[in-house]
Amino acid sequence: MEMTIEIPAEVESRLTAEAKRIGVDPAGFVQDLLKNRLRQPSQAPAVSHREAELLQAIDIGFSQARMDRFGELIGKRRDETITGEELNELLETTGELERLNVKRVRALSQLAELRGVDLETVMDQLGIEPPDVL
Repeated sequence: MEMTIEIPAEVESRLTAEAKRIGVDPAGFVQDLLKNRLRQPSQAPAVSHREAELLQAIDIGFSQARMDRFGELIGKRRDETITGEELNELLETTGELERLNVKRVRALSQLAELRGVDLETVMDQLGIEPPDVL
């Protein structure tokens, strides 16, 4: 069976990048994702209630629209065209994002401990890459 679906450009670019990262073609990568997602319930990997809670905590974050606005505000600050109101918005958003990231890192650390692996390994298992900028 052949099926065509429309996906947002940002999803397509993420799929393409991830496929490239692991060295497979994007179509095969999407097929594998769908196969894994649609497994029979009896084939689904069992996770403990605690692991499910940690995975949910790790998955928190801002919407794409909110991240786009954040990037826009950073650009205005860099270009020195940011207003006082926008600067306050940027500072509030930055604080909120940092708090979310602290929660995510704590959950990642706890998940690594639960699985008996280091933080880098659990990040690899979940496909989470550290940011390029520090």
